Amino acid sequence: MLKKDYYKNIYGFIHQGIIVFDENNKEVEYVNNEFITYLSFNEKDIDFNLCEKLEGVFLERSKVVIQGQVKIVFILLNDNISKKLLKKGPMVIFTWMNKKNWPTTFVSENVKRILGYSVEDFTEGNIFYSDIIYAEDLDRVSKEVENAIKNDKELFYHEPYRLISKKGNLIWVSDFTVVIKNYANEIIGFHGYINNINELMKVRNALTEQEEEVKKLLTPLI
Repeated sequence: MLKKDYYKNIYGFIHQGIIVFDENNKEVEYVNNEFITYLSFNEKDIDFNLCEKLEGVFLERSKVVIQGQVKIVFILLNDNISKKLLKKGPMVIFTWMNKKNWPTTFVSENVKRILGYSVEDFTEGNIFYSDIIYAEDLDRVSKEVENAIKNDKELFYHEPYRLISKKGNLIWVSDFTVVIKNYANEIIGFHGYINNINELMKVRNALTEQEEEVKKLLTPLI
């Protein structure tokens, strides 16, 4: 492993988010402040799996050889499109621990706009993720997580479920979740990509109601 001071000499003058992993053990060897500030990460929460999932959306990946050692470098995309998507788009990124009620170690800043909660509400333990899942959906969501773990899935999709906003409104979301494992192959957490699909569900429900009305009208003719 190369020392951080060595990387500072190489990348210190670049005002762009950079993170370097060793190719073999996938451990973080260097991350600069631009990277942490840009995505609102804590350095301890950054891992290789997360960076892989953000590749092409927020990050650009390359492989370099430094002093005979192969390193994987992720660099934040030059334009501001990815940042705007994260802050203004409908997707909220969560990182949860694989513990009861799914404590949150990271959540993107747009959680305030989408759900009304602050980042600190989650990261300081005032709210668990399970607290904001609508009661009628919680059991199903829990079983989907259990089934994914049982079947050793690396990633999985939830059926749409409802979250409770800080104002008490119900918001339909889709949830794409990536399983986080340590080097002992133990599941230690999850990265969740939560999309607000409220408008989509309103349209789908309206179409379902229309179909039911049509069936009622046609029943006497059958």
